[in-house]
Amino acid sequence: MNAGQELPRLVLIGGPPGIGKTSLLACLERKLTQSACLDADDVRRFHPSLLDERAGAMGVQNVIAVLRGYLEAGFPLVILTWVLADPQLVERILKGLEGLYGSHLLVHLVASPAALEARCQRQPDRSRPWAYVQQKLRQIEALPTAKIDTTGLDSEAVAERVVEILD
Repeated sequence: MNAGQELPRLVLIGGPPGIGKTSLLACLERKLTQSACLDADDVRRFHPSLLDERAGAMGVQNVIAVLRGYLEAGFPLVILTWVLADPQLVERILKGLEGLYGSHLLVHLVASPAALEARCQRQPDRSRPWAYVQQKLRQIEALPTAKIDTTGLDSEAVAERVVEILD
């Protein structure tokens, strides 16, 4: 970053699997041209047989490393999408990026269970146990964070709501 340049803004967008985080991120990339965007799944892909505590820790480290690179490169807006149902994970990310961003926003996407189930069923290639999806939705609904109810909204409409919050 250049001397005197304002620190970037960090935006964390969470939501249960299947809620539309990846589609939302694609919309935001088109709308917010001065941003760097990361879908956490893009840097934490492991074969299911290798998913253990070590792989989980490595995935978090990878996410932080990519975000750090974006922030250090001086992008004014850096956006991460991930489930983010665990407040300790959010704190770990923020701590790992300490001093690199000026402000941060955490918002979660939610939907009615019926709408979320319908979305998951439209994505058979992304197998998600329904009990796990429901558990993450309940965890997120209980968090004291800003929420966007995506029930009945497409990705473009959700992106507009995110942009409104950012403004």
